Amino acid sequence: MKATLLILAFIAAQACSTPKNETGKATAPATTEAENQLRDIWVLQWMDGQTVDTLTFPNELPMLELNPRDSTVMGFTGCNRLNGSISASDDGQITFGPLATTKMYCVNIPEAAFLDFLTQTNQYKREGLTLWLLVSGKKLLGFKKAD
Repeated sequence: MKATLLILAFIAAQACSTPKNETGKATAPATTEAENQLRDIWVLQWMDGQTVDTLTFPNELPMLELNPRDSTVMGFTGCNRLNGSISASDDGQITFGPLATTKMYCVNIPEAAFLDFLTQTNQYKREGLTLWLLVSGKKLLGFKKAD
């Protein structure tokens, strides 16, 4: 009985181990084009054709940290913290949601518009250090890569 349990434990441990290549070295999962394009921290610069700055968002500019491999997003709306899920494909498709935010009260900050645009997004386009989030080809949100 003990020998059977030890064998089963060994098999289970092997099944859960890190994938290895032909030489026996651990291999990382393949990186997708979506991950190459999106995985980073992005700070909002444009919203619906308008430049945003600290007059628009006096507390702090909204930012997103995108992690396509884990299908997660976290960030800041200009007022509240946010986290949730994303789905992104190599062909430029992306969706956000469901999203959750903290519930601080902020005055004169276009947080609701930012969140609305984020959940409408269905495409992304990367141009150098700029990430555009679009709906059916129309640019809704533009972000600069944070360093």
